[in-house]
Amino acid sequence: MATYFGIDFGTTNCAVHAITAIGDGIDDEFDIGETDRRPLPSFVAIHRETGEVVTGLDAKGSIAEEDEYEVFSSIKTVIGEEREWIIAGKSWTPVDIAAELFKALKRKAENSTHDIMDEAVVAVPVGFSSRKKNNIRKAALKAGIKVIMFVSEPTSAYCSRASEMRKYHNVAVFDWGGGTLDVVVLRITDNIVHELSSVGITMAGNDIDRHLAERICMNVSTRSGEDFALEDLSPRVQLRLLQKCEQAKCDLADEDIVTIMDANLDGHGMMMEKIDYPYFSLLIENEVDQAVDCLMRALSDAGMNRESIDCILCEGGSSRLRPLQEKLLKLFDRKKLIFPRKAMWDIATGVAQICYKPGCYTLNKPIGLTLSNNKFYPLFKIGQRVPTEEKTVTFGVIDGSDDARFIITDGDENSQTFSEIFPVKVRKFSDEALKVSCYIDADMVFRMKIESNRAPDDFFRVWTYSNLKVSYEIDAPAPEQNER
Repeated sequence: MATYFGIDFGTTNCAVHAITAIGDGIDDEFDIGETDRRPLPSFVAIHRETGEVVTGLDAKGSIAEEDEYEVFSSIKTVIGEEREWIIAGKSWTPVDIAAELFKALKRKAENSTHDIMDEAVVAVPVGFSSRKKNNIRKAALKAGIKVIMFVSEPTSAYCSRASEMRKYHNVAVFDWGGGTLDVVVLRITDNIVHELSSVGITMAGNDIDRHLAERICMNVSTRSGEDFALEDLSPRVQLRLLQKCEQAKCDLADEDIVTIMDANLDGHGMMMEKIDYPYFSLLIENEVDQAVDCLMRALSDAGMNRESIDCILCEGGSSRLRPLQEKLLKLFDRKKLIFPRKAMWDIATGVAQICYKPGCYTLNKPIGLTLSNNKFYPLFKIGQRVPTEEKTVTFGVIDGSDDARFIITDGDENSQTFSEIFPVKVRKFSDEALKVSCYIDADMVFRMKIESNRAPDDFFRVWTYSNLKVSYEIDAPAPEQNER
């Protein structure tokens, strides 16, 4: 018996899905988070004196009220940054804090499956940088988990529901969570998922929580005559208010009015703010517009429109916002919008399925260089399997040149998703040549290095690109009778 683990390392919540297999068949599956009914909140609390670490709901709940704990949330949003906190005489980085969440997931997964989780596949947002992926890999390794590979969150969400969605040919996955909004447009042919376009932004649920909290502080400040803003409150009180705003945001999905209360808003007295749905809808109108614009841009990039898309799979907690759903219903036929139940487990489930049956990835578009005569020089061709082996090409430098410009694109001039100008300083040597070495690694990151033959030791440039468009072969079983 073997167990396959998929991890959704989210901004707001983390989750694991495990598949145990015997031979060629699945024996059992597990949803693993705080419990088997809810994911693990992405909170870490560290005692300022003892260094004790608490994660999940305990860190998010009562401990967040206690001054002796340093509380961290949404650590995924800063995983690529150089930060340091000194707590209980020990240095903590974002990687260290993220590692505590991986440790918690590992403990819970092993208790549920009675198997060792020493490796897993991890889902990440669209265009997640190579640095961020590397730091996620480091954090997991600190917890004793080897990351086999990374896959995109929206594609993972689709894979979790591939069996029930096999009738759709053109699919948009709209994944709006706590830290990012990712939209991927897919075309499915013969169990091959082709990624046609993707758009990702960092405006998400956390920004809405902050916007609501800022407006509440503004209202309280105006009524009391005291001049203060959200950032003037202590970190502990800010966190408490943001949590209450998050809960109010979720409650307004079903209720028309909610009340946000705080007994003592950091010395500003009792706070009781009633938020009705029309007010909330107007307040987040700009965020909703941005989200819908991302969807429409992804459709346009894929050469599709509202009529040609077959369905839109809406994932992530923020996709439950009523103002968003109302706007989508004005733009699209109701039959095209899918808001699945138990969506909180979809990404982890899809990742576990990819871990169980990895399939193979191939490039959806060629990647190459646009030369000075506007001709496209392919480095890697469409349909090539990834990861790739390293490819090396050498270009001569025109006499008297001060620099060389490499234009990296995917596809020809008629179908480019990206075009990046990569300037390189040259030495004006008559026999100077530039060697281009490139490959696509297991993390789906295109890496290119340029070296000069006249100064190989001290002259080179490195460029990376993390938003490749790939195709993935899935094994879609017959639709199940009961939806998860």
